[in-house]
Amino acid sequence: MRVSITRLRMPVAMTVLAVALPLMTACPKHENFPQPLAVQPVPVPTNLSITQLDENLYNYDLTWDIDDPDNLVVGYRIYLVGTSGLADELIAESSTTSAGLSFPFSASGAQLAVTAISSENVEGYPVIKRIP
Repeated sequence: MRVSITRLRMPVAMTVLAVALPLMTACPKHENFPQPLAVQPVPVPTNLSITQLDENLYNYDLTWDIDDPDNLVVGYRIYLVGTSGLADELIAESSTTSAGLSFPFSASGAQLAVTAISSENVEGYPVIKRIP
């Protein structure tokens, strides 16, 4: 018994629809998605100052200010800002508005960024400054 291709198309199409239809209707509906988070913006550090403590040892002292009347900030992250397409590198974390850094090389001309972290683990915008 010979079966033509045209006779096979309809049963194959029905089988595909029979399998695909339950899969398509099993997707969650938009109204069942979680509501967007109500995240409070984290304050941005200001007045970042970088002071070189010893010219030969490449030790630096960083200080900054934060205006945080709601007490959202629980810590700070300090990044070495990447150049030439390199990613920023997390080099230190601090719970106060100051930090000491030591490099094994002269970091003069490199850029540092400081961001604030909230209790909800939300990271704010960075303040960036070039090392003198």
